[in-house]
Formats: sequence, C-alpha cells, structure tokens
Amino acid sequence: RQLTSQLPQGGMKGYMFRPREALTMQGLVDQVLQADGVTPEMMEAQRARIRLVETLLQTPPDQLPEVIKQHDSEIDSQLFQAIMVMAQRTMQENRPDIAERLIMLQNEVMEHSTVGQEMLAQGDIQEAVVREVVADIEGLGQGAEISDLIELAIGYAGDDQRLQALVGLVRPALDDTFFQEMTARIGQAPADEREALEKLRERLTELTMLVDQQQQMAVQGAVRLLQAIANAPDPNEVIVANLQAVDDTFMAVLNANIQEAERRNDINSSARLKQIYQQVVSVLQQNMQPELRFVNDLLSTENDEDARKLLSEHAADFGEELLDVMDAVGQMLAQNGDQQMIEKLSFLKQAALQEFS
Repeated sequence: RQLTSQLPQGGMKGYMFRPREALTMQGLVDQVLQADGVTPEMMEAQRARIRLVETLLQTPPDQLPEVIKQHDSEIDSQLFQAIMVMAQRTMQENRPDIAERLIMLQNEVMEHSTVGQEMLAQGDIQEAVVREVVADIEGLGQGAEISDLIELAIGYAGDDQRLQALVGLVRPALDDTFFQEMTARIGQAPADEREALEKLRERLTELTMLVDQQQQMAVQGAVRLLQAIANAPDPNEVIVANLQAVDDTFMAVLNANIQEAERRNDINSSARLKQIYQQVVSVLQQNMQPELRFVNDLLSTENDEDARKLLSEHAADFGEELLDVMDAVGQMLAQNGDQQMIEKLSFLKQAALQEFS
C-alpha cells in the first residue's frame, strides 16, 4: 500500500532538500500548477501544498514525523497527488535523486498523518472487498455466461465498492454484448424493478468509462517512464527509483514498443528496448521478496511434475506465508484476466496445502 523504493546511497542522509535544487523545485511548482480552467483559489491552494512539500523536504529526517504532525490539518489527498506529480516530473528531467526523496517523503507523510492513516485503512477495506469479489467471480465457474455476470452485478446493486471491484476485475467482459443483454434484461423485468436495473446499468457504464480513463492515464505514465529510462545516462538508476511504477502496464508498453521497432526493422531501437527489458527484469528479480520469487519460479515450471518437485523441496523454507503470497498473486492474475495462470496457481496452492498438511 505504501510506495516502496530503494534507499539512496547512505540511506536517509541524502534525504534533505538542498539549496542547489531550488531552481529545479521552482520549475516544478510552475509545471504542477499549469492546468486549464483552474481558478485562482485552486491555484493558491496548490501553491500552499507545494510550499508544504518544500518545507517537509528541508526537514531533517529525525524531525520529520513531528513536523508532519504539526501540519496535519494541511495534509489532504491532493497533497499526495502533488508529490507524485513532482516525482514524475523530476524523473522526466533526469533527476532521480529528487524523485527518490519525494517518494520517500510520501511514505513518511502516509505513515504519520491523519489522512495518510485513513487512506491506508481504506486500502485495507478495499483489499478485503476485492478478495470477496474475486471469490464470487471464481464461484461462477469456467462456464459462466453473461447472464451470470449480470446476476452478480445485480447482487452488488447499491454496494458501490463491490461494483467498482467487479468492473475493475472483469472490465474486458463488460463489452457491447454485455450491455445489450442487460438492456434486454431490463425490458423483460417487471415494471417495479426496471428503474433499479436502469440505475445499475448507468452506474456500470460510468465505472467502465472510469476504468478506461484510468488505464489510458496509466499507459501515458508508462510511456513517460519508458522515455525517461531510455534517455537516462544510467537507466538502472531510473528503474530502481521508479520500481513502484514498473507494473504490468509498463511491461505491456515496453513489449509493444519492442514489437513495433521490430516491425519497422529498426534494429538499433529494438536492441536498445530489449536491453531495457533485460535491465528491468533484472532489477525486479533483485527486489522481489523471496516468497514472491518462489511463486514466480513455480509458475514458470514446464509441467505439474516439476512444480510439485519444486514445492516439495522448498515449500518448508517459506512456511504458510507462502499461501498468502499465492492469494495476492491470484488477485493480480484475476485483474489481468490470465485464466491459464489462474488455473496453474490454483493447482499450486492445492499442492502447497498438501505440503503443509
């Protein structure tokens, strides 16, 4: 839930904002405040947030928790957004050192502010809801039809958190055919049920549009990060500083660029992008927790026999915490709709349960 990254050389000692960065930070202020249709009041509120970020960056690490508490009433969710925008802009300007400190600052503010703690608590609730919705989707079985999905959505009517989780998990299935069938369902429903069903259809439409917009923003962010890595003198440094942004969307964008370069027979670009791919994979493997690395190894086995052998030899090294990691991986696979990997992970979990029984 908290953003994580590698500490800079020397740990927290390099965390303080230094005067030589003042010009860069002022440029960030101007960039963050550039937006169409923003009122003067909104501009001033954003300036105040950025002044607070600068104050916190200049605070010695040992005093930071207390200073955050002193400014607790000024910290809102938009402050976290401002910090991330500033971190992204510094990466585009090839200043991973500043981006690193901003990411570390966000973790500190999250931990020591009221709003940060509320966001973490809300994150726990959302994670629990997602797990329940994943279980409901899996309960539909492999032969589930659109009508089954509609019934599930109807069961969630009025529970917006579950509706959001459902749309996020099965967005590809919510296509024109789904909404056409739902419209037909509304037409066949008793008159006293139609209004509620129409509201549900409207909300599902809104949520699918929101998911699509978020995906578009994620792709744009991945493109910017790939450009920053490609243009950096030390790509590894940029990758490590932005490890929390190296997700499935980023890897998809990277792979799409490799394929496009190969299609154009652009040998230089293709080779450069493939080198970046190898660097990213190497950094991910180095920073992956042991249990997650082991699950990845299990999913990479060629057949069930090899997977069982690997589990038998090493499951005891990790204990039952391995099952929790498998559950987390299962949620990620469900979000991506990777049915083949979901089935393999289900087999692996059953085999692991046998090892621990």
